[in-house]
Amino acid sequence: MSNYVLAIDCGGTFVKVALIDKQGNISERNSFETELNQGTEVFVDKFAYIVNQYKSKICAAGIAFAAPLDPDKGTIEEPPNFPKSFHNFPLIKKLEEKCHIPFFLENDANLAALGEYWLGQGKNSSVLVVITLGTGVGGGIIINGEIWNGSSGIAGEVGHIPVYDNGPVCGCGNIGCLETFASSTAVVRMAKEIREGSPLCSLKKFTAEDVYKAALSGDSLAKQIFVKVGNALGKGIVSICHVLGPEKIILTGGGSGAWDLFSPSMKETISQMCFKKEKNILQILPSDLQGNSGILGAGYLAWKKLGITK
Repeated sequence: MSNYVLAIDCGGTFVKVALIDKQGNISERNSFETELNQGTEVFVDKFAYIVNQYKSKICAAGIAFAAPLDPDKGTIEEPPNFPKSFHNFPLIKKLEEKCHIPFFLENDANLAALGEYWLGQGKNSSVLVVITLGTGVGGGIIINGEIWNGSSGIAGEVGHIPVYDNGPVCGCGNIGCLETFASSTAVVRMAKEIREGSPLCSLKKFTAEDVYKAALSGDSLAKQIFVKVGNALGKGIVSICHVLGPEKIILTGGGSGAWDLFSPSMKETISQMCFKKEKNILQILPSDLQGNSGILGAGYLAWKKLGITK
């Protein structure tokens, strides 16, 4: 058997790939644009072209995909932001027909959690929750080393935990979801609501990173945005603790880079609202995998499915 699997992290903009060995060492990275608007045939052909470049070195591939999935069937379900040609699309079947190696598919947040369990801050935790902070807010749950999807198959949607009774309408159609207060999209929205008193008001267009930099430079109104992010995260985490009683919660994704700005209010909210026994066992930490949790999780998934790792 080959010494490597191919790990594939498929986001909305780019597909990132790398070789992963049995110890989790990453090598030979590559990437290409996702280009979903080109249709399923072009998408699969691009995938297959990249995979075939590695084929002599690999025995299988694991895919982290940023969409609702049926991992057992290997299909993409019906992501609202994807072209309809991708709805219920049998991605694994198509790839295996073209590449003739086993492929294994799982949601990107679940594989970020698996990567953290394998080699990150959540290593060997009996009950681990990983929260991904990016354009949206996702989550993955690992119980005794296995991804836990619940009976519905979609457990772990922590971004849709209700944390407030009012606020903007979430993409899911509800109001008050954690995602609408703790994602990078939410950070930009809250910054746009500032009418005066901040250097951000002079910018026609800005990103969550610009808001972060403004806060670091002393902009008190920008700082207040991250206090709100922390409060919302704290409330969401309290709900997670009440239901699952995790040993560790790891925050990953681009938004976790603002840890120093949002974690004080997050921890204060948790301290006020969590039960003492929950607080005594809980550790909340930022990821230390340098943005590699998803790609490592995809590799680990493949090794697990092949029976090489436990």
